[in-house]
Amino acid sequence: MKAANMEWSSVFKIHSRYTGNFNKGRIFLAGDAAHVHTPAGGQGMNSGIQDAYNLAWKLSLVLKKSAKPELLNTFHEERFPIAKNLHKTTDRFFQLMIQQNKAADFFRMHIFPNAFKVIFGLKGIRTNLLRRFSQLAIKYRFSSLSQEGLTSGFYKHSPKAGDRAPYCEITLDGEDSNIFQLYKCTHFTLIIAVSETDNENIHQIYEHFQNSHLPVRVFQITDSSAKNSFFDVYGIKRNAIFIIRPDSHIAFRSSALDIREIEVYFETIVRSR
Repeated sequence: MKAANMEWSSVFKIHSRYTGNFNKGRIFLAGDAAHVHTPAGGQGMNSGIQDAYNLAWKLSLVLKKSAKPELLNTFHEERFPIAKNLHKTTDRFFQLMIQQNKAADFFRMHIFPNAFKVIFGLKGIRTNLLRRFSQLAIKYRFSSLSQEGLTSGFYKHSPKAGDRAPYCEITLDGEDSNIFQLYKCTHFTLIIAVSETDNENIHQIYEHFQNSHLPVRVFQITDSSAKNSFFDVYGIKRNAIFIIRPDSHIAFRSSALDIREIEVYFETIVRSR
């Protein structure tokens, strides 16, 4: 089938660029103001929303004097590498799809459709690709906000500081729930995961941070109350502490029930002077 008798047309020009600084002084750039790229993969909207929320929770804590002003510098630190990589990958994919030569035409017409069917027929690869396109696979392991304590008590598959906190179902106070119900988008969440409840360190940590002025909510999850789901998904051998950021990424993890480690994290990263 061929198109004929065209009555109207327009030229669509691709703008592909990104800023060198997401923030300077009191000026912050997010979304299309910070980076524009080809529509390949449809990731522009998700990226812009993540920019905005990354800035929003940090700005909120600073304005409430619950965090140091230096926290705002991590906006560029975390989002610039994401934008740079997104610009590179979308540009490459788009150029591949619009090349005008016989080899590219053959690839688009015969190889790509069949390869797409095979790849998306494999559950593991399909899940990984969907997480990447939806940007749920974004990690901030490189960020100064991502810190690790003692890690000997974790299995290899345990999510690390900077990773998005994975979903799992839990039982809390006798009621079935899921881990995302505990996370609050305006506060940090401190999860104390223990295989037993008669540990004095547990009570000290729980009471200390329950009564703290810090922007943190505290929850205790035991091996039995979590039906092992939390311990399995988060790769915990016995005991662990996780601090979850307001954007549901892991800020800190440790297999030691050490109140000082938690204090040091909040003192150096969050607490206002």
